[in-house]
Amino acid sequence: GWQAKFADAQDVLLVGGGAIAIEFAGEIKDLDSSKTVTIVHSDNLLLNKAYPDKFRKNVEKSLRARGVNLLLGDFVANDALTSTSIVTRNGKTLTPDLVIPCRGPRPNTSFISASLGPDTLSPAGHVKIHKTFQLLNHPRIFACGDIADLDEQRQIGKYAGHVDVIVKNVVALFNDQPIKTLYK
Repeated sequence: GWQAKFADAQDVLLVGGGAIAIEFAGEIKDLDSSKTVTIVHSDNLLLNKAYPDKFRKNVEKSLRARGVNLLLGDFVANDALTSTSIVTRNGKTLTPDLVIPCRGPRPNTSFISASLGPDTLSPAGHVKIHKTFQLLNHPRIFACGDIADLDEQRQIGKYAGHVDVIVKNVVALFNDQPIKTLYK
């Protein structure tokens, strides 16, 4: 099982630099500090932009102090995840014993860009919206939840606030009133 895979691996590659990869890196180093642990993350800072840069830099410093290798601003393609020799987008060759994909899921929004145009989505596949939750070029269409392009953690507890804003704005739209409720 997975416990044996982790125990046997001397060189672990974590693909993605979010909370899951950071926790894996810490746990692996706690159990055996001699293991090589590498995180490859496409952004220049760990985590995502929902966290302040100062915090993100402190996490990086802490991991480096524990001997975790960080390849920031780099990327591993999905089709390379099963290879014994992995070449990153920036040309770095890695030969891990164990590869753990730690990237967050991409939202299933391709149907939206197919019907409303490619400019509707961010590069990560999230729907571009105003603070009113209206789509940028489609003011009578609203989007919220995991698909909305927001700088915040995607957590179910936040979605009640999304719904509150959308309900007020849809009612205003139906009543030919100005849409003015903004998400903060």
